Amino acid sequence: MKKRFIKGIVVVLCMSLVFGLCPFIPTVSAKAVFKTLAFDGKLETKQDFIKGKFRNLEIKEKDGKIEMSLLTDKNGEYISPAVKAPFKATHIGLHWEEELVDESSITVYLRTSDDGENFGEWTKTTAERDMGKDGVDEEETFAALVGIKKADFAQAKIEFIPGKGVSPKLKVLTFTFLNSEKESETTKKLSFVSRSAAEGIGVEKTSPNGQSINVISREDWGAEEDYRMAEDGNEEWPRSYHGTRKLVVHHTANANSNGIASLEINKETVRNIYYYHAVTRGWGDIGYNALVDAAGNIYEGRYGTHDAETRENPIADDIMTLDVEAGHTSSYNSGSFGISALGDFTAFEVPTAQLTAIKEALAFVADSRGIYADGNSDFLRYDGAWHYDLRNVFTHKDAGQTACPGDKLYLEMTGIRAYIDNLKLLDLENFSATADSISTESGNTSGDNIGSSTTVTIKWSPFLDATEYQYVLEKVVGVAGVASTSEPWEVAWFSPENLNMTTDTSVSFTSNDFDDESNYVFYVRALNENETPISSVSHINFVKDENNVIIDNLSDRYTSFVGDWSASTNVSGFYAQDYQPNDTGNGSDTFEWTPNLFKGGDYDVSVWYAAAGDRSNKVPYTVFYQDANDENHEQTILINQKRNGGMWVSLGTFYFTTEGDAKVQLSDNTRRGYVIADAVKFTLK
Repeated sequence: MKKRFIKGIVVVLCMSLVFGLCPFIPTVSAKAVFKTLAFDGKLETKQDFIKGKFRNLEIKEKDGKIEMSLLTDKNGEYISPAVKAPFKATHIGLHWEEELVDESSITVYLRTSDDGENFGEWTKTTAERDMGKDGVDEEETFAALVGIKKADFAQAKIEFIPGKGVSPKLKVLTFTFLNSEKESETTKKLSFVSRSAAEGIGVEKTSPNGQSINVISREDWGAEEDYRMAEDGNEEWPRSYHGTRKLVVHHTANANSNGIASLEINKETVRNIYYYHAVTRGWGDIGYNALVDAAGNIYEGRYGTHDAETRENPIADDIMTLDVEAGHTSSYNSGSFGISALGDFTAFEVPTAQLTAIKEALAFVADSRGIYADGNSDFLRYDGAWHYDLRNVFTHKDAGQTACPGDKLYLEMTGIRAYIDNLKLLDLENFSATADSISTESGNTSGDNIGSSTTVTIKWSPFLDATEYQYVLEKVVGVAGVASTSEPWEVAWFSPENLNMTTDTSVSFTSNDFDDESNYVFYVRALNENETPISSVSHINFVKDENNVIIDNLSDRYTSFVGDWSASTNVSGFYAQDYQPNDTGNGSDTFEWTPNLFKGGDYDVSVWYAAAGDRSNKVPYTVFYQDANDENHEQTILINQKRNGGMWVSLGTFYFTTEGDAKVQLSDNTRRGYVIADAVKFTLK
């Protein structure tokens, strides 16, 4: 009887496999590990550079380093000598040290050869600006990887373009040759795996309301996890988890991936990007949460498995883990999910399969985290600056000085948002609250800074058919601009240990619930009588900082102006989103910053602006302050906005009371040049 039973099982199993009835099949799984071949060819001495060709350029030695700059105010060009690697590379990344002032620029091109004599056409590289792991101050500018036909020789061409007669400067140039084609290790074992995984299309993941995607795991694309580890054996970049509330779209800017459907070629590209980010740039992992190729394959990016620095036989929940902080958009990484399309979509149309996979992947994340794709909210960046009304689904160029994700993919964003919201996986409506308001016992807030309040109440509007509300208060980072310690999964929004319930439409907290100089996000969503979510997740971002008040030019409640102060982003180095320039005048045009200070005392008052050669060197800032007897005073300080841009520049120390007429006023009363209104900071000494 027992033998008949076993034979029956075997027959049923065989029939299931033949006719595709069984979702799991036996397979010999192979875990391939790829060691990336890497070589850095560096030009850093005068002897290195003089082997190349020059036009309108000179080289000077300064403090043991070289500086290449223009001889005149005309454009210049440098072609490097051929640099040879000890192997045939499939990708090359160029990176260099530069000094750019007054809108001067450097454009870098690459060409390769397999014999050192016959070179191909020049390929323009794309500098990856405003991208990376927060807390890392890179001295170099890195171009996106360029995919090439196998070659071991490379040359660079560098165009120098002056800005208002001032030359850019080049100091070091490095060629990073990469090749991760060859397996270094393969382990095999017999196991049962999902049919989708056996067919090579990844591991299936399904959102709470039925949005399914297949994701190629790090194991499947051949990640060498040793590249994530420091010399002590711990993670170079410890995982930190924060509730996902923003979705960010990128492209990898490597045109060789345009339209490439080959799975193996695309896996190799992902491995090289991983090495370039983790090792060459020193981040400790790949910067994206996910990547998508032209065939519509979705690749797991940043490692995010909970409670484990390494993993064996990962399940679906371990792969493309949500809420782990990546490094795709500088200052926007905490609380966002970054997905990147393999390719350069400046002028290349996004393949249908690739675009569909981007939509489906983002729909999976949006459904998993209750994100209303067409919504927006204020977002506190890593550097402490606010981005007001930031869309919930946006692109890299919406948050930085970059062309990413390229014009063609950017044009698809309206359709991407509509696709996500039109799915209506559970007919979720947008939760109109977006946390209607923050109120305190005294009403004493400064923008979204709760300051010294002892009680904080967050309110929202009632939601139709809701019987209760699920909420959480999440701490995101400590001091702005300082790398946060690793925040474990347990503190993130969707961790079961962190969720709370209420039938009210408000929640109150005391000062003991908040750490000073810290950033918080409050999340809330509506549930029905079955405890099923019936709304998207609403969230509000705020800080507690009694000693620092920053007012950006976009802080409508705390700024005002008279005259023509049109917004601009023409010159980099501005604070947050933009700045507002004004031309020379007679003092009738003014811009004012009026703080709501939490304590009386001596404050250092600092200003931020984007410097350039067309600025005035005598920009008048007037500080209105008090003395110990509450008497009002004012003092005008002249600042040279041609210099020291992109940093806090002190106006001095002034005494303010909490009830006095404290403010900083900027006027156009200067002889020549533009005056720039941007941000002002008040720091209690």
